[in-house]
Amino acid sequence: MISLRTFYSGSKNEHSLVLLHAFPLSSIMYERAAAVIAEHAPSYNIILADFPGFGTAAAETSWTLSGSMVELHSKLGELGIGSPVIAGLSM
Repeated sequence: MISLRTFYSGSKNEHSLVLLHAFPLSSIMYERAAAVIAEHAPSYNIILADFPGFGTAAAETSWTLSGSMVELHSKLGELGIGSPVIAGLSM
């Protein structure tokens, strides 16, 4: 199961940016960049995601990237985030 944490919550909650980490790292890789983004784009919510077994996400014996994207979509929907900007690094 992926783990999401809000790094920064924009003052107007107008936009959301979701950052997906590289393998085999975790969302910690984005903390400095997220701080800079928050400073220069204060209307963005910045959400950091961890894939299963990385960072704050519990390990799973079997998971897929496509399954994690379905889960991400669901979790963002639960948070009321319908059209986020998603960024990350290639495997």
